[in-house]
Amino acid sequence: MLSRKAVKKEIKALGVTIKQVAEEAGVSRNTVSNFLNRRFDTGEDTLKKISEALVQIRYKKGQAA
Repeated sequence: MLSRKAVKKEIKALGVTIKQVAEEAGVSRNTVSNFLNRRFDTGEDTLKKISEALVQIRYKKGQAA
């Protein structure tokens, strides 16, 4: 799983929005935003969903290239 800092870096590198990450992870935009801004302690399941979503987004972008 990715750390909070790694998730922020990956989102920026991929050029995706919080909305896109949330949709891929199956969580709300607020959940992703709260995680990134440390507004509350995010559960392991949610962190795993967000990390896996970024992997899927990276894969899809690679396939499109």
